[in-house]
Amino acid sequence: MLATKFGGRLLERVHTCSLLPGAKPFLANRHGHQSLHLICGTRQSDLDTIVARLGLTHDFDSIVGAPTGKRDAFLSILVGDQMLPHQALAIGDSMTELRAAQALRIPFIGIASPDAPDTFPAETVVLPNLAAADAMWNCGR
Repeated sequence: MLATKFGGRLLERVHTCSLLPGAKPFLANRHGHQSLHLICGTRQSDLDTIVARLGLTHDFDSIVGAPTGKRDAFLSILVGDQMLPHQALAIGDSMTELRAAQALRIPFIGIASPDAPDTFPAETVVLPNLAAADAMWNCGR
């Protein structure tokens, strides 16, 4: 009951939130060139609805929500895409993603808004948004 109530409120708020700065260009620049997967702790049915409402469904090769854990989701992607951990990159905004990536030895970039506390360890590469990630990625071209 509580999960359903929370899910309803979450879906209501989707209409008023904006995407992380640079998300659309980042996805557009990678689409068709790299395998893109969205892993989130939000319940799968709610996540599917949110991603569809944001018009992002076709930007990802897979969309995985709860109850699947992030480590299991990352491992499934490595196996499915036949990649070694160093061939992947996890980008996340929480320690949950960092720990899952570290457990599998996947390189990780943290995203932490300048106006939010950065909780990542000092050795973690942390960027303010996906616009910065896109600029960094394009710099190497």
